[in-house]
Amino acid sequence: MLNGYNFPGLEEVKAFQKNDIVICTKKTRSKHFLEKAEVDSMYIVTSVFVNNFGTCKLFLVNQIGDQFYTTDNCADLVVSHKDFLYRNDDKVSDTQRILIDKFEKGKVAWMDKTYVPVFGSHLYDYTGHPVLTSKDNNAVLLKKVGGTEKDKVWINKDMVHDHDIKLFMSSSLPPDASKKGDVSETITFRIPSWFAEKKGFIGG
Repeated sequence: MLNGYNFPGLEEVKAFQKNDIVICTKKTRSKHFLEKAEVDSMYIVTSVFVNNFGTCKLFLVNQIGDQFYTTDNCADLVVSHKDFLYRNDDKVSDTQRILIDKFEKGKVAWMDKTYVPVFGSHLYDYTGHPVLTSKDNNAVLLKKVGGTEKDKVWINKDMVHDHDIKLFMSSSLPPDASKKGDVSETITFRIPSWFAEKKGFIGG
């Protein structure tokens, strides 16, 4: 998994991550219902999955939002997820930024097609902050609208549409220490349809 494009600052990587931009180097033999990535084509990684046999599958999206897959031994890194995140850093080249912009648009187009809107209510945390987050601040505890006390679910921000993350992780309400554990603000955000069904937001 070497960087065949020789962009500065990239070393050999041991594992791919979400938002890496990769190039397919050979056709995978692995089986999946998605279309296999084409050799010499570039994609952005949307998720990484290791099955029970130890095969590492990369789920990918092209520049127009179509989804593909490959395995980690059939791809090379072109732009790392770190450069995707810190694209305005001086060490990120103009060529990398162009690729990042193109594939970000493709990723958003894919999300627009496959994510569905759901409702959930933020909760006040133990200090009275109107959003209850995990210790690492990467997940939020929500209560399903109209649900009981048991209808609470943790959702990682990685599962949320890129354009909804800011809303998902914040609140327009002020802190209120007297409301610890109470429902704060109800929001609408988009998540993958399969995930929405799994978590009981739809289809139940």
